[in-house]
Amino acid sequence: MFRLSHSLVPALALLAVSAAAARAQTVDFNALPNNFAPYNTYTEDGFTLSAIGSAFNHFHASTGAGGTTGADFLALDGTPFNYSFGGSLFDLVSIDILNIAGTTTFTSSSGAVLNVTTAGTVNFGAGFQSITSVRQDINFRTGLDNIVFRPAGVIPEPGTLALLASSVLPLAGAVVRTRRRNA
Repeated sequence: MFRLSHSLVPALALLAVSAAAARAQTVDFNALPNNFAPYNTYTEDGFTLSAIGSAFNHFHASTGAGGTTGADFLALDGTPFNYSFGGSLFDLVSIDILNIAGTTTFTSSSGAVLNVTTAGTVNFGAGFQSITSVRQDINFRTGLDNIVFRPAGVIPEPGTLALLASSVLPLAGAVVRTRRRNA
């Protein structure tokens, strides 16, 4: 039997946390002016929200409505729209629903469906990973902020790989030494 390196467990935990944090991106709508003008498309960090349907379908930028003082968000008036990431696969992680009237339904390109009826942070599961788009249907009015997503299949940064190697190599050495002793 071999003994695990004391640095292995904390290093792997740090690896998992840092890899997830490094990949996640947040659409916070802070670049939108507070003019409540209609928008048919909005793109931030390569992530695009597009209204579906006629030219009358749109969403608005607003600050401070619904008790969200200082937060930029979109107020959506029954307009269905799509989320996409430049044609690339992405994972939808979470969205803050600031206010809601009726039901908001999220449908991923993989066919997963999530119905939301209350305000708060909505966390998405496996059906919203490695997808090309998400459709959001709204009955009446919903405020959104902080759409968290990450590109699917991101290759770890070199520092992350070095951290992993520094943790795994001592473990591999312990396995080899144990096998030699037992042989």
